[in-house]
Amino acid sequence: MNLENKTETENHAHERVKKRSETFQIARKNTIKTLLLVGLSFTMCWSVNAIIFLLHNLGFDVYDRSFNYSWKSILTQMAPIMVFLNLMINPLIYLIKYPDYQRAFTKTYLCWLRTGEKHSEQSGSSSGSASTVLP
Repeated sequence: MNLENKTETENHAHERVKKRSETFQIARKNTIKTLLLVGLSFTMCWSVNAIIFLLHNLGFDVYDRSFNYSWKSILTQMAPIMVFLNLMINPLIYLIKYPDYQRAFTKTYLCWLRTGEKHSEQSGSSSGSASTVLP
């Protein structure tokens, strides 16, 4: 009887280790996919700026500040837009990929909405001043 209990305990421990290993593998794959998405978005968003900078340092005239829709003008205008786009894409990637990030975002957003409602109530009852008081 004691031998059977020991075997059951060993089997149970083996199953827990196997399940933990499977969970670790899933988390690892998810992390790798997320890093690839972040790296790809970084490369795409910063490549225009890097190419313009490289061409400029090689002596090419790439900075055309006129708005005549030439390729130089379009590249010069798109470079900072793409860089700022990268700042917006990263949180969206995490928001899509991770449930914990989704919960934290929802909690923060709801708190922000409630705080905004309090501010609008306070500003409506005030004498026209635009002061904001945080709770």
